[in-house]
Amino acid sequence: MRKAPVYVLSVLLAAAVILAGLLRFEPDDSAPLAFLAVTANAVERLRFVEREPGECDVFLPSYLSLRDLHISTKQPVTIDGRPMGFGSSCKSLEPNTTYSLSGVGDLNSITFFQAKGMPTLHLETGSGGMEYIQEKKGNEEPGKLRLYTEDGELNARGSLNFIKARGNTTFTYTDKKSYSLELSREQDLLGMGRAKKWILLADAFDPSHLRNKIVYDFAGAVGLRYCPDSRWVDLYLNGEYAGLYLLTERNEIHPSRVDIDPAGFLVSSEAPDRMEGLPHITLKSGTVLRIHQSGMDESQLESLWQSAERAIAAADGVDPSTGKHWRELLDVDSWARKYLVEEIFGNHDGGRLSQFYYYEDGKIFAGPVWDYDYAIANRDIYEAPVSNMFYVNQPYERHGSKWFGKLYGDPAFYERVTELYRTQCRPVLEALVERKIFEYGETVSRAAYADRILWDTDSPGEETAAIQMYLSGRMEFLDRVWVDKEPYLEVSANFNGRWANYILFPGDTLPPLPQREGCSWYIAGTDERLDESQPVFESMEIELLEVPAADEKE
Repeated sequence: MRKAPVYVLSVLLAAAVILAGLLRFEPDDSAPLAFLAVTANAVERLRFVEREPGECDVFLPSYLSLRDLHISTKQPVTIDGRPMGFGSSCKSLEPNTTYSLSGVGDLNSITFFQAKGMPTLHLETGSGGMEYIQEKKGNEEPGKLRLYTEDGELNARGSLNFIKARGNTTFTYTDKKSYSLELSREQDLLGMGRAKKWILLADAFDPSHLRNKIVYDFAGAVGLRYCPDSRWVDLYLNGEYAGLYLLTERNEIHPSRVDIDPAGFLVSSEAPDRMEGLPHITLKSGTVLRIHQSGMDESQLESLWQSAERAIAAADGVDPSTGKHWRELLDVDSWARKYLVEEIFGNHDGGRLSQFYYYEDGKIFAGPVWDYDYAIANRDIYEAPVSNMFYVNQPYERHGSKWFGKLYGDPAFYERVTELYRTQCRPVLEALVERKIFEYGETVSRAAYADRILWDTDSPGEETAAIQMYLSGRMEFLDRVWVDKEPYLEVSANFNGRWANYILFPGDTLPPLPQREGCSWYIAGTDERLDESQPVFESMEIELLEVPAADEKE
């Protein structure tokens, strides 16, 4: 008998919360139809997406039940034959179901999509739109932030000093943009530590949504310091669903990020054509280092790096100008670990682009990690995923690294690399291949479902399986090279100025090579065609060339 009054009181309180939430909002005049998500913690306005003419798609946050979704419009609408007005609940409707719609212009159907199991991040700009921000990289607006856990608990809220688009290839070639955020005050977002600056990675080129997360977590697990922490979130921009994003820490000198003395530096090697308006130095080798933060002036910074570069390039490892060995200038373990991360995950830009370095205790450290959406056999420049390949320790002119390629040839560095692979990297890699990849895939699968609908991308499940298969083959190959120390052959393939460094064991045949109409593979420096079906017993260079007319006739 005592439970009845408590139940009634609970119902009345819940109704009061919903009513109070609705009264705070006027019907939305900026859209013909909008919705209010009313929960005990907050009220959020949601906008629909018209992916196809006449089709109204509403993407619901993970935590939201349709009974808590209410109509926000001045004009009455009819959904599934039921008249609805401002404040009407959608409790009679089901997610992932299409209903008839009338009373909203040319819209004739409505579907409520919902992913599960993700935190939800709401961002609002001062203008109420994203057009200015997405028009040009660097354009920014102030705004507001609200972040909810997957259960709908409010994790953080506050003002934004700015939100702006970021990235290079992703900004230019994709509609799904990445963003930089600066909060008005430091906040701990989803347990990642207090800071103002955060990054939202769109992973627009990675249908799996896994690659950056996998590498960031792996690098931290094998002892590379200051690796960015990250969490997946469903992102809403001014109430409109924008997809599944990776909210990640920014690489910066900060007590909860790269926690070093500000008298040091944090730099990254980058492409020269991306440095306009950004502080940077250019070394004599042509390497461009973007200066993110530095307590040194440019001349000091350049002098230190030139010395390190001379030592790395020297046959004896000693800078002839200072008499210092590269081991006195570089932190060996961080460079070895960073090389392993780049090589294990097949990063085409390993040691070249988006590569961070910092200065601490008188030495240059490699790290933290950044930018792996093209790694792990994604959009492979070699046209087919190949596990038996070196990506980083090949000559720079063959898409290798100016520094890691040289260091790998040093016996002491090589021994440290192989030791760290056996003792630290391989156990983590094995767990990743056998279990962790599928756990990651399961985590994002339900959220990626909605993202895939919005952006019309490939199935993340298929990508997860492909990643697992590639890394399984990668581990088998690296075991033979770095654990069993089997002798191997190198076949350097040049096609259209791009190089692939295939690694074969005596008697192996080549993997499928890229083909071009009217071209054939030749042994470099000869007119001898390569028979790709034959086993290989010696190292060689091959090149893809146009077939002479006389050969075509034959």
